[in-house]
Parts: sequence; C-alpha cells; structure tokens
Amino acid sequence: MLGVLAALVRPGGIVVIGELCWRVPPETVRAISFGIRPGEVLPRAETIERMTGAGLELVALHEASEAAWERYEADYAAAIDAWATAH
Repeated sequence: MLGVLAALVRPGGIVVIGELCWRVPPETVRAISFGIRPGEVLPRAETIERMTGAGLELVALHEASEAAWERYEADYAAAIDAWATAH
C-alpha cells in the first residue's frame, strides 16, 4: 500500500496514514479475538521504516493520548450497543 501511495502522490503532496500501533502488544489469542492476525500490527519504528523505504517522508507523527483513546473506545462501544439494541 505504501508503495502505491508514494507513486500516486504528486511531488510536494501529502499522504495521511492512520496506522494502528501497539503500546503493549496483546497476547496472540486476544489479538486474534479482535480479528488481528499475528504480525499484522507492526511496532511504530518498523512502520516508519516501511514508509521511508517506500519513498515517503515522515513530516509529522501524532499519537492518541490515553484519554482520547478511551473516548474513542467508549463511543465505539456505545455505537455497537445502539446497533445491537435496534436490531
């Protein structure tokens, strides 16, 4: 995907990527229960290495705070609950 994006972006253009990175990798069974295959989520450093290897330049990096992540998870859980209740 990174190589394709690098080939498509115009010179001076910007590619925005939202990538999952573990702060602490879960045990394999838990990751699989979320539909994540072993090795599918890379450490941040390896993700950055792949980006630069594909010809992309990292100009900014934003990591969600614990509070922001908790709000996201709470909103996601509420949306699932609302859908399940409606169906």
